[in-house]
Amino acid sequence: MKKISLLILLAISANVFSQITITQSDMPNSSDTIRYSVTNDINNYDTTGAGITWDYSSLTSNSQALYEFKTALAINPIYVIPFGLFGYGLKLSDGFGAGPISLSNIYNFYKKSSTKLTIEGYGAEVTGIPLPSTYSDPDEVYQFPLDYGDHDTSTFDVRITIPTIGNIRMYGDRINIVDGWGTLITPYGTFNTIRLKSVVNEIDSVNISLLPFPFGITRNTVTYKWLCNGEKIPALELQGTEIGGNFTPTQIRYRDNFNESAIPFTPVANFSADITNCSIHDTVSFINNSTPTFTGNTSVWTITPNTFVYVGGTNNTSDEPRVRFTANGLYTINLVSTVPPVSSAGAPVSDDTTRIDYILVRDYGTSIQTVKSVSEVKFYPNPVIDFIQISTTSTIKYVNILDEKGAIVSKNISLENNSINVKNLSKGIYFIETCDQNNKVVLSKFIKN
Repeated sequence: MKKISLLILLAISANVFSQITITQSDMPNSSDTIRYSVTNDINNYDTTGAGITWDYSSLTSNSQALYEFKTALAINPIYVIPFGLFGYGLKLSDGFGAGPISLSNIYNFYKKSSTKLTIEGYGAEVTGIPLPSTYSDPDEVYQFPLDYGDHDTSTFDVRITIPTIGNIRMYGDRINIVDGWGTLITPYGTFNTIRLKSVVNEIDSVNISLLPFPFGITRNTVTYKWLCNGEKIPALELQGTEIGGNFTPTQIRYRDNFNESAIPFTPVANFSADITNCSIHDTVSFINNSTPTFTGNTSVWTITPNTFVYVGGTNNTSDEPRVRFTANGLYTINLVSTVPPVSSAGAPVSDDTTRIDYILVRDYGTSIQTVKSVSEVKFYPNPVIDFIQISTTSTIKYVNILDEKGAIVSKNISLENNSINVKNLSKGIYFIETCDQNNKVVLSKFIKN
């Protein structure tokens, strides 16, 4: 009986601590949707070697999101031309960059074979136009088969050309080391695993045609991945930076089931703008403060009236669009924020918020000191002590009072019997600014005694 018990024990031990091999069959396919949790409470990640047990069963999920591997056709039919019907992409970011070099809806495009998984292409939109870029030297994410003790180094190189603006070249090297094997325990389950350390040294060289020389940004990223048979993505993944041999994780994800408590069912749409009082020469950046925040959220913006353009590679579905207005007046902003389904049987959940007359656009095409009273709007008395009476045939949307330097001292004044109370103004020169139903702005000078 003792011998049988020992054999059983050895069999169990072999099952728990057995080395595995990772091949292309363990990688994701196009149209795969895989859930993961995000956490920040992890330790002992520097422990590695042979026959290790990494027990992270106490991890708690702060939020959840999805890896969505989409076909090139599903992302944009234009991407089928360089990446083919069997190429598939994973979204990296809603937006990147600033000024003339500003990209949105950014994807990596993958290809897998029996010997490797590579990033073959880069897709991004500039002012809503998709720009596919093929790697001249593909990024070899994994080389198969992957076993404990494997070590490989590869290079990558891709150039994104933005017509009339310039280009971004991203190049560097990737070093992969399988430095451990054993058993991984997470809230999702217990797995035989190998651990891979991936070090990416990247240089982003930005070349803008209007500048005399390019400038570069160096990015060094270290990622620890616990890979398991059949799981498609790492069962646990830590990404961060390493300085002087000290690793600092900045992002921690693990494969997980749906966790209702980790994803609020009801989003809250909220936003602000960096400036709300501007001219037609200014660019307004909207800041999306909606919650919850995780991969898969979508945003749809509506701006009325329709006298504006999106700039900086953004559009009405960008997370944080940038806008330049083309006419004077008050603009109302609406944001619809949507959280994706929390289960395969669920439906997206949306919330929206509207800020009426949120942006005031004013541009007179001349110095404010030279503006004189015009016939469209009549007012009296002038000079004035207490009340100004306004007479106009137009419907007035808003009235502001400005000082002689153009700064608003009283905004969105309520008209009572077409009268404005100016008792509290100090003596001096001021302007009345009116905007009618056609968004025509009129500026008239008056003196306060």
